[in-house]
Amino acid sequence: MVKASLQDEIVHLLQETRYGLSVSKLAHQLGASRTTISKYLKILEDEDKAFVQDIGQYKLWHQKEKYLKNKTRREALSTFYEPFYLSMLRNIPQFIQNPSDLKELGKVMANDLNFSEMTDIMVNQQQTQSSPIKPNENPTKSFPLEFLSHKIMNIIDSILTTFDSYQWSTPVILEEQRLLILRMKNSEYLSLPAHFQIFSGIIEEEMSKYIPVKVSIHQIDPQNNIVDIKFQF
Repeated sequence: MVKASLQDEIVHLLQETRYGLSVSKLAHQLGASRTTISKYLKILEDEDKAFVQDIGQYKLWHQKEKYLKNKTRREALSTFYEPFYLSMLRNIPQFIQNPSDLKELGKVMANDLNFSEMTDIMVNQQQTQSSPIKPNENPTKSFPLEFLSHKIMNIIDSILTTFDSYQWSTPVILEEQRLLILRMKNSEYLSLPAHFQIFSGIIEEEMSKYIPVKVSIHQIDPQNNIVDIKFQF
């Protein structure tokens, strides 16, 4: 009975998630070990009830029928949403000129779209010799910026790589000032600075759940195909 109950709980959580759940996230929510969760996910996968999605080095689990249905819907809608978003970015400066207002818009969007479900996975999934970052815990005294830089890039990738292609340069790290600059190269949105101002709000809102930080766009240089994102801890 216990095994069946746990398996049912896993199915229920997979049905409720929008972005997918990692083994670690499921284990945390259900109070079970990752080994146990992995065993039941394998059973559900063999029964064609669960599907695992690879996102880079991450694996997110879905209720299979829901995932395939949503995937078909997303593909159908993507032909509309991309030009809609691009049109918004081109025209929004006519109505909102102040970068700080665009950043505030990004914060509102982050809460409305509930990226937390995905970013929580990305922050906590990588296991290190140190403890993982936890909500409302200030890790800035415990974790060097080099470590945090990789965490932040993972979070950004989890949100952006579905609709943008870019590369990361080596981060600029000023440990004494607790300052980090991430350089993004060859983004498809370099000609649309509103995109990055909005995104700075999204990422600050998401990171604030784990790390007290101020995020700003340090520079946008379309000529050299770079965007520098500044993080002040």
